[in-house]
Amino acid sequence: MLSIELNTIEREQYIVLQGQLKGIEALELRQKVANVIENRVDSVCLDIQALQRIDLTGFNAIVILKKEVEQRNKIFKLLSSTDGPIDEYLHLSKLNLNQTIAATNTRG
Repeated sequence: MLSIELNTIEREQYIVLQGQLKGIEALELRQKVANVIENRVDSVCLDIQALQRIDLTGFNAIVILKKEVEQRNKIFKLLSSTDGPIDEYLHLSKLNLNQTIAATNTRG
């Protein structure tokens, strides 16, 4: 199950995902989030630190969201943990080299 929380602080819109981003959940994310990106914000921050699982469909949903945000001339930021479930996808895709991605290490 996927939980999506939306917050806007000043001119940045935060999208916080918790749970699992795979299959049907990924399609729901694309449908919901594409319609709620606000025109009055300058940037969109996708926080995926609380994701427990992600599959290729979920990763593709994030890539598509990034593209849609940038097509609207907004800055896309991805907040993830370096040991999270998306780490391998980021590494393989080279998206971790993109400066818009912030990573935190949650290991002790």
